Amino acid sequence: MKRLGLLFAIICLVQLSTGCFVVGARSPGDLMKSPSLKNDQQTIKAYIDEELLSGETLYKPENPDGMSAINFVDLDGDGSDEAVVYYKDGASYRLGAYVFAGDGGEWSLVSKIESSGVDISYSGFYDFTGNGDKEIVMAWSADKLDIMMNKYVSVYSYGEKIEELYHDSYTEMVVGDFYGNSDSEILLLNLDRNVSEPSSTGRLVAFSDGSFQVIDKINLDPYINGYYNVVSGPASADKEGIFIDMGIGAHSAATYLLVVEDGKIENVFSGDGSSFYSKTSKAYAVESMDINGDGIIEIGTYEEPYGNTFSMAETPWIINWHQWDGKNGLDLVMKSYINAEKDLRVDFPDAWKKGVTVGYSGDGSKDLQIRYVDENAGATYPVYNVRVIKDELLSERVEMFESEYFTAIDKSGNAYVVEKIYLDQQIPSSIKREYAKKILDDEEMKKIVKTWR
Repeated sequence: MKRLGLLFAIICLVQLSTGCFVVGARSPGDLMKSPSLKNDQQTIKAYIDEELLSGETLYKPENPDGMSAINFVDLDGDGSDEAVVYYKDGASYRLGAYVFAGDGGEWSLVSKIESSGVDISYSGFYDFTGNGDKEIVMAWSADKLDIMMNKYVSVYSYGEKIEELYHDSYTEMVVGDFYGNSDSEILLLNLDRNVSEPSSTGRLVAFSDGSFQVIDKINLDPYINGYYNVVSGPASADKEGIFIDMGIGAHSAATYLLVVEDGKIENVFSGDGSSFYSKTSKAYAVESMDINGDGIIEIGTYEEPYGNTFSMAETPWIINWHQWDGKNGLDLVMKSYINAEKDLRVDFPDAWKKGVTVGYSGDGSKDLQIRYVDENAGATYPVYNVRVIKDELLSERVEMFESEYFTAIDKSGNAYVVEKIYLDQQIPSSIKREYAKKILDDEEMKKIVKTWR
């Protein structure tokens, strides 16, 4: 499975410049204090060095974003931070964490978590039991070359000694408040591509009746390439969801959205009797994320530009971003164009949701062109060119422009130039009014032209 997932990623990387890319998303947010206390890290470093065994080095977990090798978090709710310090010994395949308690600038070792593996794939601090204390979640890969892609997760309680409360295997995992009661739960995904008996399941793990238990299980499609992104977060204003982005073909992808209702896992797109993928299938991989910053995660799909004549690999795809409608459908909330190679993102304003498509400028540069669509005539009319030009080439390139232009952004040695080609178009009188509605003032254009990374 690890190799299958890697193969899917390699396919997309090979085609990065021609349209296949995975739009990046943040990993599930953890509940710890941001580990940015550089002075405290330096203070505790001497205590850490005294405890590290020969061959052990500090190690930053792969996920989630914001995690550090040295993390300060109040595990027991007493108002004082503990320090959770991750380590790895690559030569002997040992890894784990040291847990220190602080007292007036002094630090003392409380306990040590020890395991065997090649990397710490995830760690975080959550209240699963509802008592106000945070448990430590640590997950690791046993073998980078394990073709079954097995990883393992444990949950530990903090006290006078560290106690393991739960242990399991998984392919991908997320942590979130799926019940909506301010406590945390774990969703474990297991994908087994065994030829004779393939299986794919999701298991909801929660603290109940004094222990961690598998509360519910759902069967999913095992005939997929693998998961390329799994993230939890708001699926609506009042409901947490689990977004599972997966490869389902040579380059195509789809998304599951799971929610928890009354302790049961539900696949929200299976309720209308259609294919699980009918609403979320996409030509290439797009990661689910909060693209518009409203606090709700969107699911991306691709729209082929009107009148497109390019191959799939060369097509300047439009990304349609959808939010769950609370039932078994999706509502379109935003459109955008993203070119990862050029580090360019253009968010469509409301005026462009209908009657606007994209293409390439006609000068061979394959710079983005925004076009008005006249469906009655089956024609398109240019409105803007959006070009990413290296600063040192800017003066040379702009001499070739036939229209007025302005620079929307200047970043990292690149100028993001908007060419106002609508000024030089011969537009039929029958569509002039609608065409004019697609023209924005310069300041509004500057707001929607962005860098991607």
